[in-house]
Amino acid sequence: MRELEVIGRQVDVASRNVRERVARLYDALHALHDLTHAAFATTPPDAARVDAWIEHAGFEIDEHGYFERRDVLARARAGETCPRTQIYYASEALSKDAEARRRMYALREVPRAVKGIQERLGGLAWIYYQDATGFAMTYPMHDPCTVVPADFDWHEYFTYRSVAPDNNPEREIKWTPPNIDYGGKGLMVSVSIPLYHGDVLVGVWSFDVPVRTLVEDVIIESAAQDRSSFIAGSDGFLLAHDSIETVVAPDEGAVYRERVSALGGEFAKLDIAELIAEEGGELELVAADGRSIYAVHRTIPGLDWLLVVTVPARALVEVIERSFLDAFTRAKTGDLSHRIAEAGGDLKTIAEGYNDVAEALEQSMTALAASRSQLRAIFDASPYGIALVSQDGLVVDANEELARMVTSAGDSIIGADVGSAAVGEFGEAVRSLLKTTIEDGKGGPLEGELDGPGGTALPVRIITRRFDRDGRLCILAGIEDITDRRRLQAQLVQTQKMQAVGRLAGGVAHDFNNLLTAILGSASLLTPLQLRDEDRDLVDTIVFSAERAAALTSQLLAFSRQQVVHPRAVDLVGLVRALVKILRRLVDKSTALRLEIDDNAPQIFADRSQMEQVVLNLVLNARDAVGQQGRITIALRPEAHDGLSGVALSVIDNGSGMDADTRERLFEPFFTTKRTGTGLGLATVRDIVRHGHGDIRVASSPGEGTTITVWMPAAKRERGSAESRPAAALARTGLIVVVDDEPLVRRVACRTLEAAGFGVVGVPGGGEALSQLAQRGDEIILVLTDVAMPIMGGHELARRARELRPALPVLLMTGYADDAARDSGVDYPLLHKPFKSVDLVAAVRHALDEASGQALPA
Repeated sequence: MRELEVIGRQVDVASRNVRERVARLYDALHALHDLTHAAFATTPPDAARVDAWIEHAGFEIDEHGYFERRDVLARARAGETCPRTQIYYASEALSKDAEARRRMYALREVPRAVKGIQERLGGLAWIYYQDATGFAMTYPMHDPCTVVPADFDWHEYFTYRSVAPDNNPEREIKWTPPNIDYGGKGLMVSVSIPLYHGDVLVGVWSFDVPVRTLVEDVIIESAAQDRSSFIAGSDGFLLAHDSIETVVAPDEGAVYRERVSALGGEFAKLDIAELIAEEGGELELVAADGRSIYAVHRTIPGLDWLLVVTVPARALVEVIERSFLDAFTRAKTGDLSHRIAEAGGDLKTIAEGYNDVAEALEQSMTALAASRSQLRAIFDASPYGIALVSQDGLVVDANEELARMVTSAGDSIIGADVGSAAVGEFGEAVRSLLKTTIEDGKGGPLEGELDGPGGTALPVRIITRRFDRDGRLCILAGIEDITDRRRLQAQLVQTQKMQAVGRLAGGVAHDFNNLLTAILGSASLLTPLQLRDEDRDLVDTIVFSAERAAALTSQLLAFSRQQVVHPRAVDLVGLVRALVKILRRLVDKSTALRLEIDDNAPQIFADRSQMEQVVLNLVLNARDAVGQQGRITIALRPEAHDGLSGVALSVIDNGSGMDADTRERLFEPFFTTKRTGTGLGLATVRDIVRHGHGDIRVASSPGEGTTITVWMPAAKRERGSAESRPAAALARTGLIVVVDDEPLVRRVACRTLEAAGFGVVGVPGGGEALSQLAQRGDEIILVLTDVAMPIMGGHELARRARELRPALPVLLMTGYADDAARDSGVDYPLLHKPFKSVDLVAAVRHALDEASGQALPA
């Protein structure tokens, strides 16, 4: 039976506890054995030293005839003991025995070790040593005259005799039968170890152990009623019993013990010695009162004792009955964890059947609980808000995502009206959606806004489905946070707007750039003339206005990704210094414009015109912020960023500054705080910097001014490599054919090239240009043609001209972006409008240089 197995395991543990305690006693005895041998072996037979110690220690013959330390005994009687000193129980005859005196001297330090053993083991009544010469020593100390007379022969003491050669030829540790203690310690057993030197018995160490301390942990817990336990010796006497006490009569010096047979019934037939030899087992007996009982027994090793626990058979049946009752009672509450104890007979099948069914059901319930837990985890982990709504519109359940969307920390949405979180008329729309779902089985999608945490409006999209839940109609609502979708839609609109701007910019760029080319070219032709100062100012104004118009077109093209970019090594130091004259015209005369430039700043790799836009836009933005009597500083210095060397360009103003909201939107396209303006300036700056792998920083607060810093990585080329060499007047034999359907551009280009020393023929279209090639042949050294022209475009003209003259250099002009200007065939050199005279001459010279393989002299 299961209960007997439980009792058996408990008896095993109890017997092991006693065995462990016995093993500790054996270890301590062996330690004292070895310590004593060492003390005797290391103490030389120096009579003078021994005599001096005995005299110093105060040994005398007392009135009882004991040779002992009188002062130590007196303190011991007063309750003052010291582990460093010890009383020796020796007769007057031993006071003159040289060997006895030497051994007393050798053991003078042993009491400290004895004290430690007594403290660690605990429960020992006495620890004592009996020497073969006839003296003894005991711990704790006591008055010997209360125990034995001075002429007592210690060799006759039962512990000494138990290990003497006649009784212990094996020279092993021995236990004595239970005996009484004259010191008031009750029933006890003694365990002793002999000390031999060769074949001579030197002495004996002994422990007096109260029986109760050996068996105090032998407590057997059992669910069965009327359990009993006892310990018996191999002689058949009871050593301990949970209800029968061993009678001790110290005044008579006797112990009155009961035999196991006194328990009556079939206990009288038990052979305890035989059961001890079996080491363990189970018996079914009839008790004295006629009841059937089970007895579980185990041998306690090393002691030849038998531990027995008995339990009535009926008590075990009651345990099984209680187990059935507990199992059925718990099962009513859904707890199937209880198992019926192992039973015999007909009950065994029932118990095993119940246990199997309970285990299967428990596994099913565990799997169901795990499935529910998994479903709940999926429910809560959903990236969309999910609500279970009753027919009357109340939230029955909601997942964590929905709670995050519509509640603050610690609040609950359960039980709330599902439309109560809707903003404005969206609440009625939600309620209407629920009605539609009940009728049609599904509803949505429906978009609107909910009240989010902190009063924020949260855009959502709701889809609903009807379903049955325990026979009741419910609605499952999926609520999606479409904040990101709205943002993406806004970005799409912005992108489409930028594309529209790009298409518009690309559409007008050609004509607009033709006009700007004519303006810039004409103004450039005036520059070499000897003009009055006021006239030269007018020319500079024309050039500046045309460049500003070109910059505006460039900004639009940059945002539409149609701007033509020519990255190269750019010297920001020279660029900023060259722009100062224009910048001073842009700011109010009362505004101070200062430069703080470190000439050691390295070159950067960027498009020069784009970097001019960056400087120009930053200064214009600062100008609008400071107004009159302001201060603008342009600072340029070397600066490392993320381990890379580069240049930091800062534009610092002492204007009104910006709040956090303005700083957040500062680089948005078309965002501006000015009454006039496109809102593209700083957005253009940011795009240029990002495409150049740079970084832009803003430091500003209301009333504290603004600092905008652009950092760009350094170019690999050092400053000093020419960006473009200034074009001087050139001479080259031959003609350049200038082809453009716009007369203004054609006229300006021709006059510019003539002024540079070239022979020029201007024609309005591709047909006329081919006629010139046919008529003049090798006299023509280059064709300069616009890309977009009616009837025959520039690419077609270039191909047909190369058919006539394969080595003929061709230079294309365009007012469009690269994608519109370049052809899928030969990649011809391209000059972008609007351009200045110097740019046109430089481009022509470069084309001729490439064709001839050598540079023209400057």
